[in-house]
Amino acid sequence: MLLSIGISHSAWAQAETAEGANSTDIVVTAQRRAERLQDVPVSVGVVSGDRLARTNTRNLEELSSQQPALKIATGAASDQLNLRGVGSGFNAGFEQSVATFVDGVYRSRARTSRLALFDIDRVEILKGPQTIFFGANAIAGALNITTRKPSDELTVNASALYAPTDGEYALEGGISGPLMDTLKARVAVKASGMNGYVHNDRLDNKGPHLRDLQGRVQFQWDPSSNLSMTLRYDGARLRDTGTSNTEIIACPPVGSAPTGLCARALGQFGTIDDRFDYHSNAAANRARIDFHEIGLTTRLQLGDYSLNLISGYQHQRADVIPYNVSFPGLSPVGTQSFQWALLGERSKVFSQEVRLESPGDRPVAFQVGGYFDHMDLDLATKFGFFGSAAGALAAPYLNAQSLVGSDAYAQQKSSTLSGFGAVVAKPLDGLRLSGGLRYSRIEKKAHRQAVIGTRGAEPDHEPLTPAPLAAQLLLAGPTGTALGDYPITRRVDTMFMPSASVQYDLVRDVMVYASYAKGFKAGGFGANTADIFGPEKVDAFELGLKSQWFGRRLTTNIALFDSKYRDLQETSTVTTSAGGLISVVNNAASMRSRGIELETRAIVARGLTLWSNVSYLDAHYQKFTNAPCTPNQRAVTPACIQDLSGQRRAFAPSWSGSVGADVEQPVTDDLLLRLGASLYFTTGYFLQANHDPLSYQPGYQKLDLRAAIGPRDGRWEVAVIAKNVNDARTASFRVTTPGTVGTGTLLPDRPRSVAFQVSTKW
Repeated sequence: MLLSIGISHSAWAQAETAEGANSTDIVVTAQRRAERLQDVPVSVGVVSGDRLARTNTRNLEELSSQQPALKIATGAASDQLNLRGVGSGFNAGFEQSVATFVDGVYRSRARTSRLALFDIDRVEILKGPQTIFFGANAIAGALNITTRKPSDELTVNASALYAPTDGEYALEGGISGPLMDTLKARVAVKASGMNGYVHNDRLDNKGPHLRDLQGRVQFQWDPSSNLSMTLRYDGARLRDTGTSNTEIIACPPVGSAPTGLCARALGQFGTIDDRFDYHSNAAANRARIDFHEIGLTTRLQLGDYSLNLISGYQHQRADVIPYNVSFPGLSPVGTQSFQWALLGERSKVFSQEVRLESPGDRPVAFQVGGYFDHMDLDLATKFGFFGSAAGALAAPYLNAQSLVGSDAYAQQKSSTLSGFGAVVAKPLDGLRLSGGLRYSRIEKKAHRQAVIGTRGAEPDHEPLTPAPLAAQLLLAGPTGTALGDYPITRRVDTMFMPSASVQYDLVRDVMVYASYAKGFKAGGFGANTADIFGPEKVDAFELGLKSQWFGRRLTTNIALFDSKYRDLQETSTVTTSAGGLISVVNNAASMRSRGIELETRAIVARGLTLWSNVSYLDAHYQKFTNAPCTPNQRAVTPACIQDLSGQRRAFAPSWSGSVGADVEQPVTDDLLLRLGASLYFTTGYFLQANHDPLSYQPGYQKLDLRAAIGPRDGRWEVAVIAKNVNDARTASFRVTTPGTVGTGTLLPDRPRSVAFQVSTKW
């Protein structure tokens, strides 16, 4: 199986064991039991932990920039994950349609995608609905992350990295081994940071300025041959500034006259910098995240059967100050910030899974179990509408110089209860029939309250002073602030989700399969609005071929998929007349995602491996007649909606993929020169669901190179890593600038970088 960014040789040896596997096979847990990747009737991409470390892939967002059909983007209100053109949008009220699991524990909050990928055994990218084994929220797919486990012998690893191009650094170390006969442990720590690549002309510094610390401790206790328990703690502290150093583009707009803040800036300065050039005039912005997670995995052998329990607890706190209006000078009300926002998030989650598993080598094998989780979520959304004289709209209570702001608070409690079962039958040699069923009941209770008033010029440190109720009613529409509670404060969604597959071994190492799965994701409540959205559903079909030829020197895997979504949960970022940004949430009537994926890997000669991973995707709305309008459309008709039926969904390029080569060449009897190259490419795609032209990211290519030297046994290595060698200029976030029409805001991705890396292990 081709690994999406290429396979290092160590990726072929995994810690788990599977029926029929040998030392050159990749073993995955895509169906919650150890199996050869080539035997699983699911389209799966796998990236080994060694590969992540060697390529300095820092987090899931960077991983997605190397994977076809996978898009992960950071946003102001929330981060979002998209797979095969399906995701949940920038709204903190959404559970992500691409679910993330670490050692079987579900991570429900999107901002965890920013955590470092370190001390990892592998990442499995499971494509298409995975609701039987991974729950209702995995309606588009799942990211199944497995960490490195404690070892039977003492092992130590360490690495250091520095990139002079932008001041990135990373120091990582781990130690593992036995503490006593029945107890072993592993400890790993990573300290990382960056000085930045976007110069902030207003503050005279660079960003993103990252200072992050993350650690993991694991204990594995094996008191007998029938019982094994692994306790894991993960902790992270992110203290980052300049994370939202956005740039202004198209001021003046192309083909139209400047409006609003753009016209004001041109009147003040004559011309302004509206090029994509890694220069920003953003006011102070930041992202602070504290994350704690405890996972306990218990495996009890009951004769031939095993009882598996996975317990999890998470506590996350995030405070983000984004910035989307980066004009020079002061705002119309005399502040440094044109639009200020503070987005706070607190979440506590407890989860428990119980699963009984039969031996996998029998004519009929089964898994049956149950799952429960409970989440307490608190969201705070604070705005300062400083980009307009909004106070004049509430005269005589306020005036044009009033610093108008709003505070909104939402509290949500949710509980999930599920039961599931799956069976695999082998009626004939080479034939396997699978079926599964999951029932889920999700209950959510939520309340919200909001207030409009005035706040200080340094709003991070000064509380809001509520305005008279009459003034709040006058400002509610222009600021996009819903003052009341949700119209409905409790909802319960239930669903039975069946799945089935058939697979057949045509000859040795050549398998074909066909599968069907029904997916479901519960409805819920918007984050900074009073929106309520219903559940979404999918019927997904997939045909695939997994094959290896010429003594497994050539691997070719093909998957054809067709998924039909109903009531897709969708959100768009729109601007208000007072210069605010809000996330509008609704359900698209229907959407279809279909395409083909081709993965190849060829060992051409000793020390030379070529690989490719290409995806064609057609993800479009079949019916979406109530889509939110673009800012240009709203300027003409403020309360308009548009019909996007037949149009492509956001984050859904037609073509994307990567190709590359890995070379190992002896320098001496003991030293090896290791070379690697990968080229990622994609066609263009929208970054907002409303098809705002200013949210379009044109197609691009990015070339990554690596050269390293070290001994054959891998005890040490010195490497040079070059990313985005061709210096492609891309943005992960694009939107119309609040307070304008025809002028855009973008958040630049990292330009060309060169890093030096040293590592050792023994």
